[in-house]
Amino acid sequence: ARQIDEYGQTGAYTATHTLVVSHAPGAITQTPTASAMYPYASPFGFTWLFTDTSPLDAQTAYQIIVENNSTGVAVLDTGKVVSAVKAGSHTIPAGSKDVTLRWKVKVWDTDDVAGSYSSYALFSVSDPPVVTITSPGAGAVLATGQPTFTWTKDAPTTQVSRRVVV
Repeated sequence: ARQIDEYGQTGAYTATHTLVVSHAPGAITQTPTASAMYPYASPFGFTWLFTDTSPLDAQTAYQIIVENNSTGVAVLDTGKVVSAVKAGSHTIPAGSKDVTLRWKVKVWDTDDVAGSYSSYALFSVSDPPVVTITSPGAGAVLATGQPTFTWTKDAPTTQVSRRVVV
């Protein structure tokens, strides 16, 4: 830098300074979200949006952390995963079914600058209910065109709809 005064006189340049311009990337959680219940699957899929103030920057890595929302204990930590894909499929331990979980993601950019963790998103995973038809029995001969079907289910959840295909 140097100064020019009101008379047009130019001063000497200052010594050279070195600096680094950093624009940390960020991520916005997408799925799972909204405190929703998802069917338990292994692996389980996560997605997010990569954000950066530089339109030329891109994601080069991510880290996903899933925690038990009540205890804060981590049930999954991927560590740094080198990937430009804004999604990851990872195994949630079976012992984490039917509890509220929270997850967050951190991303790295092309300069290997790590952003802050995203906000937490809450979700739960559970096994889908298994239905067993109890009536009519297997091999039964029906005498009516409007039979009555009954069933049981193994999940403690409330049934909100049904579909019977004959």
